[in-house]
Amino acid sequence: MSAHSRWQYLVLDLRMKLFDSQATQLQRVQDELNRLGLQGWELVSLIPMPGAFVQRATFKRAG
Repeated sequence: MSAHSRWQYLVLDLRMKLFDSQATQLQRVQDELNRLGLQGWELVSLIPMPGAFVQRATFKRAG
């Protein structure tokens, strides 16, 4: 990729469901990450949001 490449960014909140098992939650997140990966998105950061069952995920892809 050249130094002048442009990037697209996508920010999503991945919500954990309170009553789902850990295995179910992990599978749901993996399925979503795989779906986005097939569209060319690469996960670049994952930040837990204070006071919520939410992880903020930032993705990028060449645009």
